Amino acid sequence: MFATRTARILVVEDHDFMRRSYKTFFQLEDDIEVEWMVATGAEAQAVLRDNRPDLAVVDMDLPDMDGSDVIQTCRSVDPAIPALVVSGHNQTEVINRALTAGAQGYVIKGNAQHIVEGVKAVLRGKRFLGENLPDDIVDLDS
Repeated sequence: MFATRTARILVVEDHDFMRRSYKTFFQLEDDIEVEWMVATGAEAQAVLRDNRPDLAVVDMDLPDMDGSDVIQTCRSVDPAIPALVVSGHNQTEVINRALTAGAQGYVIKGNAQHIVEGVKAVLRGKRFLGENLPDDIVDLDS
């Protein structure tokens, strides 16, 4: 994926169990490292002020702001920082909000392997939409 180095990931997730889960299943990947783990949008914005992750994995439900705000911060700080949303929501309006904000992909929480596939696809510059998403989400290529 990154031929000469490991991809550094920012995880923005308010549930401690999920943050630890990401750390655990990305440890199994040689080319991905969770470098930053934060629980709020404000903490994510602070990380982004001083660092440039290769990818932000963002939950839509954060205690202080919507995940789409974090995605917009990523895009404004450095348009090259892609975002993958991993969320429990599969409602069209939530997915469209994330994609419109600039997310390159969206995955429903639950399947660790599918999340890893999404991360790898987005790191390769691909768009990634996970399984079990509604048919009426925005067209990423229009």
